[in-house]
Amino acid sequence: MIQMIQMRLKAKDLQLNILKMKTKNLIILNLKMKTVLKNLKTVLKNLKLMKNLKLMKNLKLMKNLKLMKMTKH
Repeated sequence: MIQMIQMRLKAKDLQLNILKMKTKNLIILNLKMKTVLKNLKTVLKNLKLMKNLKLMKNLKLMKNLKLMKMTKH
């Protein structure tokens, strides 16, 4: 009788430990996903910045070309 109760308690303890491990893994996974998301946002922001810089450079070049053409005449 006592042995049965002890075995049940051990089984419950094991189940609890497994649940704890699963929870811990989920938390770690969640943190990793958040990091990945943050990195993606940073990459997107950088791409946007690069695109804007390129646009600005192109506009400057066009403006300079226009100025050069105007001064030639």
